[in-house]
Amino acid sequence: MSDKPITVSAKILSKEYTIACPPEERGALESSVRHVNEQMEAISKGGKVIGAERIAVMAAINIAHEMLKSQNQVQNIDANTKARDIHKLISETQNIYETLSVITKRSKQLAGDIKIELHGKLEEFAVTSETIEEIQENKEQIEISKFYEKLPNPTLIATEEYLEGRLVHRVRDRSGSDF
Repeated sequence: MSDKPITVSAKILSKEYTIACPPEERGALESSVRHVNEQMEAISKGGKVIGAERIAVMAAINIAHEMLKSQNQVQNIDANTKARDIHKLISETQNIYETLSVITKRSKQLAGDIKIELHGKLEEFAVTSETIEEIQENKEQIEISKFYEKLPNPTLIATEEYLEGRLVHRVRDRSGSDF
């Protein structure tokens, strides 16, 4: 790896920019530029914000909001498994199996959402190679993976949501109608 930075040409809102970066971070930079350009184009096409500087500020705020929202949502949950009061768990349903079914279904939803989000973020920093033998270490992908590894288990997140009353669920009778 070379310590000498390279220059990368980037086009955002039809304007050319030249950006210096380490050679091993070129793919990540290009992915970031694409993401920023997509955000800015979406804001520009919305027609409510006029001027490149204002569009850039709104895009930066949107990107920061997305990042902070995903971090704050799960970072407030203790990642360690702990004993739960079974009476508190069944207080709403009066049935442990029903309660566990609700938590399990939500846990599966969360796991799927987290997986899609992780793959999307990793894809932003993916570096394509012409040969299979060539493996490149991508620092951004490693950092993203480490962040997701530290997240609480989806079951713990679903359990917290259930206990805090943030899960809405309905019970269907055998005829298929809600009661």
